[in-house]
Amino acid sequence: RVVKKITSEFRAKIAEHSAELESYEKIYAGKRDFTKFIKKHAVLKYEIRKFQNKISHFYEALAICQNERPELKKQLKNYVYEAGVLKNAACENAARIDDIYAHIQSLKNDKINRNIYILTLLSALFLPLNLITGFFGMNTNGMFLNGFQNGTAIVAGSMLALFATLAGLFYFLGKRRE
Repeated sequence: RVVKKITSEFRAKIAEHSAELESYEKIYAGKRDFTKFIKKHAVLKYEIRKFQNKISHFYEALAICQNERPELKKQLKNYVYEAGVLKNAACENAARIDDIYAHIQSLKNDKINRNIYILTLLSALFLPLNLITGFFGMNTNGMFLNGFQNGTAIVAGSMLALFATLAGLFYFLGKRRE
């Protein structure tokens, strides 16, 4: 009766962990808010690992008891098998929680990489423009195009052409990468 009670408690706890993990696995299906999982991840992982240890010890104790007590071998056979199944289920739950966490981390890393890529493109587009405006913003005599009446328009046109060329280059390189 004691072994039966312990296995039923373990079965209930595994069902509870599995149900909770199934609710978190909905993250795979779409853009679900995963802040609740992140907050509970460490505690849940600790609980599952601790529970996994208990089941492992229980399984080993039943196996030892079955091997050392031949009169109980037949009675314990089903319980040893069930404990082994529960041990495997606990291991599966531990792997599932690690998979969910890894998926969330990959989503976060993808978002960070996209943001860094956009920031890099913007800085690459504005760096030449910043260089040109810095160069022509100096107050010195004898500057390039100083004697031309339309010198500012020429510089503005060349800056606009350079900006359009770089933007087109990044656009086509992005299309080729896809």
